[in-house]
Amino acid sequence: METIKQELIFWGRMLYERGLLCGSSGNISRRVEDKIFITAHGSYLGFLKEEDIVVLDVKGNLLEGKKGATSETPLHISIYQHFPEKTIVLHAHSPYTVHYFHQYTRLEPITFEERLYLGVIPVVPQHTPIVTKLEPVLEALEKNDIVVLQNHGVVAIGNDFKKVFSLIELLETNTKLALLTGRKPKEKTLKPVAYVLFSHKHLSALKERVNQDKEMQRLGEEYAFTTILGLLSEGKELSFFFEKGRIIKIKEEREKALLRQQEILKEKLQALQKLKEEKEKRIKAEEEKKLEAKKRKKAEEEKRLEEEKRKKVEEEKKEITLKFAKKLLDLGVSVEDVAKEVGIDEKELKILIKNF
Repeated sequence: METIKQELIFWGRMLYERGLLCGSSGNISRRVEDKIFITAHGSYLGFLKEEDIVVLDVKGNLLEGKKGATSETPLHISIYQHFPEKTIVLHAHSPYTVHYFHQYTRLEPITFEERLYLGVIPVVPQHTPIVTKLEPVLEALEKNDIVVLQNHGVVAIGNDFKKVFSLIELLETNTKLALLTGRKPKEKTLKPVAYVLFSHKHLSALKERVNQDKEMQRLGEEYAFTTILGLLSEGKELSFFFEKGRIIKIKEEREKALLRQQEILKEKLQALQKLKEEKEKRIKAEEEKKLEAKKRKKAEEEKRLEEEKRKKVEEEKKEITLKFAKKLLDLGVSVEDVAKEVGIDEKELKILIKNF
């Protein structure tokens, strides 16, 4: 058992020293009969110790070790279940390989040996930090013992550590040279064809292109993309009928589309008319509100002027009364008699005469 762990420790250090991973990235496993020796979660492959390697059964249950297995354990378990003849799985984050396949989807080895050992490298899209969709990876490994997980790393399988390691190292060397020399894969170029937009020929070509797109078909199957997409363009209503990512029918309805356009135009005009009426109504209400405020202000001003006029008349009347009272007093009429004559309280009359 210690010998197997030492083997994992050695190849982990080799991956690290050759720059095929860094930090705590990557993981290694080896199946021995009904046991799987695998690196623990968060292990640094360049500095592995025996306690960094745990033992699982073929279903992934922990048999030995105090640490948890790598987060990529489901990938390792599924590979051993799918390929019972394989006993080694290496998963590395080879930097040049990752960056090359971020830009390109194909690698064209130069030498005969490279083409012989690497072959056509399958590339599986990867969108999560760990592999969660196992089926595409297993299908790719049926074609080649090494697979690129796009924007993530590589997985290589086999029965001999040296050979499995060599696949990862050889691929890294080829992608590094390709990037350094600027060598790009020869992409297939399609002769551009001009179509009248949404003509019968254009729609036929569009349908053919979609139905030949492997990635579209894979996603269509995976997400059960069965629906109808509608498009309205220049008096033509198009309905694209999809079934699991494939276009099975395209339906054109010109007259219906024209009627619908007319309905839309009518609805827009009605909406504009409604907005216009609401605006006019709002302006009228604001004008009436202003007019009402103006009337109220005028009435308040008239009331104020009327009150001032009344007070002035009262003051003038009071002044005449006091003059008359003073004249009577000057003639020798008693205060009591004067008060009765002018209709003012005697005490109040005295005060008024004093202040007059």
